[in-house]
Amino acid sequence: MIRQDRKRVVEEWLERASHDWETAQQLVDHGEFHPDVVGMLIQQAMEKFLKGYLISRGWELERIHDLERLCKIASKYNENCTGYVDLCIEIGDFYITGRYPPIVGEELTRKDVEDALKSATEPIDFILKQMQWDST
Repeated sequence: MIRQDRKRVVEEWLERASHDWETAQQLVDHGEFHPDVVGMLIQQAMEKFLKGYLISRGWELERIHDLERLCKIASKYNENCTGYVDLCIEIGDFYITGRYPPIVGEELTRKDVEDALKSATEPIDFILKQMQWDST
């Protein structure tokens, strides 16, 4: 059973992740959006979902934003997470692309973020399915 204080912290991470994820989806559904902004929201959502999952498993929070590293840590708790490493690398790059001018990297396109939203649904659903709380 997960301790109540850890459960609360995990629920807060998942709630914030859901806010970012839902906002990214709403912006894309609306049709008018800046790909760099939506890319940042997708990256932030994945980071928060992964951190929530890891904290639920007893991991001590670290100040890292590297999705690849977080996914590899998650793989230590569930080997199925290794299947999401490449996606985490791709989405992790959205963080840099969204924060800095295109001189540093390539600009995100609408297709990039639309595809990422579709692809990221599977690992997010997987993480959420792992988050089964003991009701006692």
